[in-house]
Amino acid sequence: MTGTLSRRELLASTARTALAGVALSVPTLLTQARWATAASAQTSPTVTADFEAMVAAINGVPDDDPGVAPVAAWIIAEFDKALPPLPNGSPSAAVAAVLDAYALQAGGAPTFSTADTAGRHAALRAMVLDPDPSIRQLANQVLPFSSFAYWGDVVLGEPAVPGGPRPPQWDVAGYLGPSHGRLDTFQDGSPSGFAPMTDFDA
Repeated sequence: MTGTLSRRELLASTARTALAGVALSVPTLLTQARWATAASAQTSPTVTADFEAMVAAINGVPDDDPGVAPVAAWIIAEFDKALPPLPNGSPSAAVAAVLDAYALQAGGAPTFSTADTAGRHAALRAMVLDPDPSIRQLANQVLPFSSFAYWGDVVLGEPAVPGGPRPPQWDVAGYLGPSHGRLDTFQDGSPSGFAPMTDFDA
């Protein structure tokens, strides 16, 4: 049976799958006394600043890049929806606390957002190489998730369509955006009933 799945639904489904990996091991990490206490001390602006710094560092763009703030806000919302709530603080606040701790450890900056680019990269590298598998799992989710969200169309509110609104980072990358103008070439020589693109809206 063939269903209809929009790109946005596919994207959301992929995001949920990615975050499911976090949900398997990260809750134990984030509820440890060290991170739970640090999360309760975070404020919404400091969490936002850390996530914006993370998106900028991972994608190699300046902090004031127009795609950074909306992507960071989307990632924060997804983390807080996908991960179990904490008694005092949000899951994203605990993630920010981890980022801050590794920024301090790796480069001496008091928070991830106040570290320079080299310090941010050093903090992320330290997380990826940490002997604690929960820290590694967290790092191995925020790295691809931040890139996935930055270069995708998640912040548009609607799936990108040919000629429609587009994220500003697509212009930077020279990406022309979605196009279904070659649908016939996907079907040439295919078995009867094969319709590779018809499961996607617009």
